[in-house]
Amino acid sequence: MKSWLRFLLSAVLLAGGTAQSQELYIATDPASNMPAKALGLRLNYKGMESPSRTMSRYQAEVRAGITKKLMLMGSVGFSDYYQFKTQYEGLQIGAQYRLFTIDKVHQHLRGALWARYSHSLNPQHMSDLNLNGDHSGISLGGTLTQLIHKVAVSTSWGWNRVYYAQKESGFDQGRTISGSLSIGALAYPLRYNASFKKTNVNLYAEFLGGWNSGFEGTVGPHPIQNGHWIDLQPAIQFIFNSQTCLDLAYRFELDANVRRMGPNLVMIRLEHLLFQAW
Repeated sequence: MKSWLRFLLSAVLLAGGTAQSQELYIATDPASNMPAKALGLRLNYKGMESPSRTMSRYQAEVRAGITKKLMLMGSVGFSDYYQFKTQYEGLQIGAQYRLFTIDKVHQHLRGALWARYSHSLNPQHMSDLNLNGDHSGISLGGTLTQLIHKVAVSTSWGWNRVYYAQKESGFDQGRTISGSLSIGALAYPLRYNASFKKTNVNLYAEFLGGWNSGFEGTVGPHPIQNGHWIDLQPAIQFIFNSQTCLDLAYRFELDANVRRMGPNLVMIRLEHLLFQAW
């Protein structure tokens, strides 16, 4: 087997035993899963500026490859987004099942279905509903990921049912459709080689959006808005020893017509993968 092909097959890295390094998206997940019996440990930081202060969110996440087709994940979050001190804000759990894979020389196509649940203690003030720590609810969706040589393209669509834990708010449920288009490219090394210790550098561009509809009630003086938002998140990623990953990303708003906590944010993520964890 040629050395570059050995490298492709071995560069399974952090997002999944069947994923290439350029599929390790920052804001979304590819259709590839983690390898069976592998454990991924993540630390996430998201920061944004308000007129009066810098707000920060910290999340600790664990991902486990149960089988080659099934992956489970769970996380807890802490932030000062909605108050002036950092405190526990909620948890998220989820699962992803890989439906199919079509492998060819230099390329593959994969499809997956996923489900997520989020419980948040934060008050509901904004209309860009999400399950990343700001709101409670469930999400169901699917992902398609295509790899061709050094470039990976992935699209994901989800249906979200959002609710608010504190009924006195007057806001009970709403529906959100979310979507993404993620592009990743291997920037370094310029040529594949078989060394596991070679540092990889990947570049990403992720388009992220959502559309709200079917909301009920208001939160204080603020009506829940039906509308949309579209963001772009470019990122750079460094992978060390095929096991540890550092991500640096900046997300900014392209278009929106709803009230948001903060359209622009910085994201830093550190991840380490443990093979044969049990």
